[in-house]
Amino acid sequence: MYADISRHKTKSGKIYERVLLRTPYRDKETGKVRHKTVLNISHLPKEEIEAIKLALKHKGDLTQLVSVEEVGISKASDLEVCGQLSK
Repeated sequence: MYADISRHKTKSGKIYERVLLRTPYRDKETGKVRHKTVLNISHLPKEEIEAIKLALKHKGDLTQLVSVEEVGISKASDLEVCGQLSK
């Protein structure tokens, strides 16, 4: 699982950004790698998105994370999300 960030620029110059949690899988019929969107996290604050990306990066060993304060997690519900994603 990984966080996919994509940006789209309109003709008027406005830039839209979306952040999606995705998981790769291999299509059985074609053998090509595809990406399934698990969750749209665009609505979350940037600090929480960074915390999720950090948790995904170290999901094998979360002991590498020094402290919750450095990551920027402010609510207990955010900790639950990060814990569930690391499984």
